[in-house]
Amino acid sequence: MAEDLPARFSQEQGRLPLGVAEGLRRALRDGRRVKDEAETLLVFDRSAEPGLWWKLYRVPPRRRVFAWLGRSRALREWRALRCIQAAGLPVVPALACAEDRRGGLLRSSLLVTGDLPGARDLRRLWLDPAIGRDRRLELAAAAGGAAARLHGAGFGHFRMQLRNLLLLPDGDIAWLDAPYACRWPGPSPRRIRSLDLVDLSGADSLLSVEETERCLLAYAAEAGWAPPLSTVRGRGRLPQKLRRIASYLMAVNLGRRIPPVP
Repeated sequence: MAEDLPARFSQEQGRLPLGVAEGLRRALRDGRRVKDEAETLLVFDRSAEPGLWWKLYRVPPRRRVFAWLGRSRALREWRALRCIQAAGLPVVPALACAEDRRGGLLRSSLLVTGDLPGARDLRRLWLDPAIGRDRRLELAAAAGGAAARLHGAGFGHFRMQLRNLLLLPDGDIAWLDAPYACRWPGPSPRRIRSLDLVDLSGADSLLSVEETERCLLAYAAEAGWAPPLSTVRGRGRLPQKLRRIASYLMAVNLGRRIPPVP
């Protein structure tokens, strides 16, 4: 795609040696484009150890008149990742965030995160034909335990899919890409937990029934409760989507957005 990069960013948070605008250009020159689509540019630059991920979220012209009303995706992710980290949970390190606004209209936003060497996203692992049944069950249990700890810290993810979980070399699970995350003052409500677990291990996920059961058993071992297998596997794609949207809007309107982290 033709380059359409901001000459400068506003509302920068975090700190990078070259600043975000110049850093993004260097990453494009020296790094690898992992994704380049109309609304998303993802670049991995290994020139800085252990590596940096640059995510530029473009706002199409037809949506810019509405985009100024809400927080940018990069800002939401920035706050969520920092808040999850502050809660003591494994997460990709959020290093910088910035927005490109002109005349008050949001044109793009940028998030820079650090790399976690050796980490693999769970979706790729599930699609690997070399991964056998026993290993899948182990991973399902690891995902269930990680979900329980996230919920126990008061978070609702609202996009708890395998591609947003990273398996670390030590077997722990780290969180990635959480722009819709919200937080409650205590453990998240059971309806939110069920919503996330349907996304993670329901019939529309990559998990088999056996893997879902192992995921829920591990979740219950950590949380002391888990929704029934029939609930998690029985909800269809459309009902789940409608429930997710309604639950997220309710959480936002009740003041559960992730606040800024010092």
